[in-house]
Amino acid sequence: MNNVLTTYPFFELWKIDILLLIVFLGFIFSLVTKRVLILNPHLDGVSIKKRALFCSGLILWAIAEGSPLSLIGHHYLFSVHMVQMTITYLMVPPLLIAGLPEWVFTYLFQVSSIKKMVHFATRPLLAILVFNSLFSIYHFPNVFDTLMANPWAMDFYHIVLFITSIMMWFPIISNVQTGKELSSLQKTGYIFAMGVLLTPACALIIFAKDILYQMYQHRSSITYLSYTPLYDQQLGGVIMKIGQEIIYGTVLLRIFIGWFKKDKLYSIDELPAEDYRVPKG
Repeated sequence: MNNVLTTYPFFELWKIDILLLIVFLGFIFSLVTKRVLILNPHLDGVSIKKRALFCSGLILWAIAEGSPLSLIGHHYLFSVHMVQMTITYLMVPPLLIAGLPEWVFTYLFQVSSIKKMVHFATRPLLAILVFNSLFSIYHFPNVFDTLMANPWAMDFYHIVLFITSIMMWFPIISNVQTGKELSSLQKTGYIFAMGVLLTPACALIIFAKDILYQMYQHRSSITYLSYTPLYDQQLGGVIMKIGQEIIYGTVLLRIFIGWFKKDKLYSIDELPAEDYRVPKG
């Protein structure tokens, strides 16, 4: 591992363009929210919790795609690549969406074209099928090796995956009132469907008896003892599956808590009205 880190120059280990983009997004988030609140003091301020969620998403994104983790994952260890995938597509999007105040979407939806586009792209069935289909296709050996050999194609595919992952997470994370919100029961089914659709890609990798991807066949410079490329590949599938279960389970718990609180609010037993007047005579 140390050999890898010392072999490459600084600007190959750290993706400055991605890091600058993430810093820029953080700056825009801070600037826009402050400016809008100054012009519209009646709006609710951005809570510390939301700021923490949004910033956490940006930090995780920077670690996954802008740090040496990216170089190691794309060129040496498939398991590290799957850590990247788990962070970038299953952790970052829900954190960013949850960190945005609702009035941001209210302002955006004032533009009719944006509202129509978002409503269409985030239709639950469409969103869940598009992301998981693209994610599964990405892990077909021929597709994966082709993308790895073409950096521009790989970057484009990752951008599409990121956008579609936001589409997939939006219906269950966003609290924006669109008139077509999912109920708690529907969100629960949605989460289970997400898990089921992601399973085939993980199973293909975990139970493969041979190396599926040419990129990782002869990367022995940072392997040791019994840690073979095949073991690394299987570990990558396990990481994705376990990571998915933990993340989906956490979101599911959040849905159940919100469901419980809502039911408790609307199920307060009312005492029957009784006449406590003192009878005459």
